[in-house]
Amino acid sequence: MSVTFVKQKIGQQYCTVACIASVLLDRNDPTLFNKIGFDIKINTYDDLQEIIIDKFPRQLQRPNAPRGIPDHKDIPLLLCQLGIELKDPRYIEGDWEDAMSFLLQHKGLAERIFLLTEKGTHCIRISKIETEGIEVMNPRNEYLTPMNWDEFKFYYTARSIY
Repeated sequence: MSVTFVKQKIGQQYCTVACIASVLLDRNDPTLFNKIGFDIKINTYDDLQEIIIDKFPRQLQRPNAPRGIPDHKDIPLLLCQLGIELKDPRYIEGDWEDAMSFLLQHKGLAERIFLLTEKGTHCIRISKIETEGIEVMNPRNEYLTPMNWDEFKFYYTARSIY
């Protein structure tokens, strides 16, 4: 399965919200937006990101934090409140080898894994896990990006993974 690519809104730090929007769009459920209370017409991915932020002001409009950036431990809660079932949400800390091992052991969960990078200031979504490396949706870019394990080692600075 390929993930729906959602670029974060230009001029904003909406990487986590873009990853969440991508998961919602992957559900391909035309009734999902009504089920979770989105009764506003969504014309663009930027609109969807703003609606998600407005729906969760406590998590995505926190005092002393940029708009759209949740505490990393709120990500599973946000996904669940948006109707996305998580069987075993977890926050894992460790070095890049621990993260690589976790990813290789959980290849089937690729599209459900968010990776916090740059000391927790940026969120990307994993779209594919292979023996040679991973493919990611980086909301700052315009395309899915393959990354071998050496590149992953360089990129993986936050030591955190969902």
